[in-house]
Amino acid sequence: MKSDVLNCQHSMIDLMTNGYAQKAALWCLCGKTEMSTLSSQLLLHLNTANPTQGVQSYNGEGTCQAICNVANILMEQGEFHFATVLLLNARERFPHEPVSHAWMFSEQILNFTKALHHGKWQEAEQAVARLAAINKWESQLRRAELFVAMGDYPGAAAYVHDILDYFRHRSEAESVCPSLRVRALILAAELQSCCGSSTSAPAGSISLLTALALAQLHYLDYLAALVALHLANLQLQMGLPSQALKLIDQSLLLILSHGGSYDQGRALLLFAKCKVAAVTGQPDEVRKKALTEAIHILNKVKISFEKTESYSRVKDVLYLEALLYNEIGCVSERKRCALEFRQLDEQYPTKITTLLTHL
Repeated sequence: MKSDVLNCQHSMIDLMTNGYAQKAALWCLCGKTEMSTLSSQLLLHLNTANPTQGVQSYNGEGTCQAICNVANILMEQGEFHFATVLLLNARERFPHEPVSHAWMFSEQILNFTKALHHGKWQEAEQAVARLAAINKWESQLRRAELFVAMGDYPGAAAYVHDILDYFRHRSEAESVCPSLRVRALILAAELQSCCGSSTSAPAGSISLLTALALAQLHYLDYLAALVALHLANLQLQMGLPSQALKLIDQSLLLILSHGGSYDQGRALLLFAKCKVAAVTGQPDEVRKKALTEAIHILNKVKISFEKTESYSRVKDVLYLEALLYNEIGCVSERKRCALEFRQLDEQYPTKITTLLTHL
């Protein structure tokens, strides 16, 4: 970038770091996390020392944002320990407001994600309450996600409707980041799908198509790929697995390239379910080959969910693997999956299953 060259030539450290931080933020908004990480790491590797002024390293707002961005990406990859270490470093280097709001926000998102995956609802609720002091609408959306995980769909719907009403009564210039609205629409579609009424499928598709149009309008490529996966999941529920596979093929590459371990696991799990559903009624040899391929995919899904410590989703995978092993006649493998499921269920009991409805 020409601006980076000029800032470097004139030793404008503040402009250099802010430029890299803004590029990282834009890449992250579009869903290109690898490029976002690259920009943040370039910032953190800059030689910002100024011996003439007695400055060993520059500690500006851009540096704090870069640390938090890398921590967020590590969190999405399931590296919770390394993300915590980075945020502790940010806490020590940036103890004062308003710069400290960046690491406070990331810290509560990390606490919420870990608690949600572990099924510790009270800890997740506490993280959401602390998050509300920093970002009201993000807190509302996370609380809705928590209620969905708990099975409290009416409570989740109330928060989602509050967010969508906020956007409905404001222009594009007045509203906050459009990615929040897209995520709220996705969650609204999930709720409509979970309710199971006769009008759920059309209503869910309308929300998802609105979210897809909004994501494409604002170049939110990663969110658009997630919406496509939700549409594919909706088609699978409607008994259209072949059409769902076509949608998955369009978005799977982006999810696997730039998504976190949890999203990668969800995408591959949906891919496996569609492959199994697509060979219903096929000859035994064709179906057995498809089931074997699906089992190999599910093994990768299990690793992804274990990495993010999402044990309820690991149990979903083990349950599906046991069914597939039983169908192809692998009794020993079926028993192994059943044993792993029982051991996990004793440690992390769950009251609801998301295998058939959620992405």
